[in-house]
Amino acid sequence: MTKHFMAIVVVFAIALAVARQSLAQPPANPVVGFYGNGAILANGDTYGPESAFCDFCTYHFLNNVFVTAGHQSADPIAAIAGGRAVTAGGDVYDQETGGCYPCNWHYSNNVFQSAGRTSSGTVVATAGAVVMTSDGDIYQQGCCSPTWVYKGNIFSGPTAATRTSWGAMKSRYRMEGTAKQAQDR
Repeated sequence: MTKHFMAIVVVFAIALAVARQSLAQPPANPVVGFYGNGAILANGDTYGPESAFCDFCTYHFLNNVFVTAGHQSADPIAAIAGGRAVTAGGDVYDQETGGCYPCNWHYSNNVFQSAGRTSSGTVVATAGAVVMTSDGDIYQQGCCSPTWVYKGNIFSGPTAATRTSWGAMKSRYRMEGTAKQAQDR
């Protein structure tokens, strides 16, 4: 087995242990996501192996996102992608890069303040430079810029309303070279 596969197995084993424990009672600080070899909880605590190169090491507390960044958020961490954690209120924390382990975090900015908008929803997902809120708003960070831009709402916009006949639909998806049925001629 490769080292990468073993790291994934270890991370999923930890997630399973946490999930089993949470079945008894909902956890106060659930696991929000995984980054590199580690896991991050809603309260900002990060856990990982004692070394970045350790495959079968036990996980232990590494640091807290809010403490190492020197910026406390009133909201829990809601989403994580790679080395970026975003709180429900839109605060963005980025992990330092450059061969450090465990790496510290630094406060970047707030998505909503940077975009000059207020949001009625809370952050539910991130894909690094893209953030989605619970009310469907999409924000994107500019290339090489800390500024966030409102891109739109996934629940609004035009819906195709043209009607298509059944025959047109069949001919559109008919495989080339197949014979037409009598009713299609």
